[in-house]
Amino acid sequence: MRRITLLLGLVVLALCAGSLAQTFPQVVAQVSLTGQSHAIVTTPIYAPPVEGLFRVALDMVITTPTHDARSWTPYIQWTDEAGRRERPAIPGLSVKAIPPQASLSWTYTFKAAASQPIEYGVMVSDPLSVYSLDVTVEQLQ
Repeated sequence: MRRITLLLGLVVLALCAGSLAQTFPQVVAQVSLTGQSHAIVTTPIYAPPVEGLFRVALDMVITTPTHDARSWTPYIQWTDEAGRRERPAIPGLSVKAIPPQASLSWTYTFKAAASQPIEYGVMVSDPLSVYSLDVTVEQLQ
């Protein structure tokens, strides 16, 4: 009888522990910016407490176009075992884009080191249009 009770207790503990485990993918950070008319300097969005596999999704929309030939280029930065890395969303989004070409959706998957920030930014040589930017970071494992 004691053996059955002990075995039953271990099964219950195992089931409880399994239900407390994290499931992936999991959104760990988000930012939504509107009315942007300037470049965004490299900005931390998340610092993973442990090394892991991450996916960043960027969505950029030109809300007020201009007639210039420049483009906005969003990018992400992270650190892995090879050091500091950067990946721009190429090609960027033209500042004169109008619907349906007025948006850019981009994703990138990478392994990031523990305690090192995942960052985003937006480059442009001369800001003339207005845009919105949404950034989502998911931990995949």
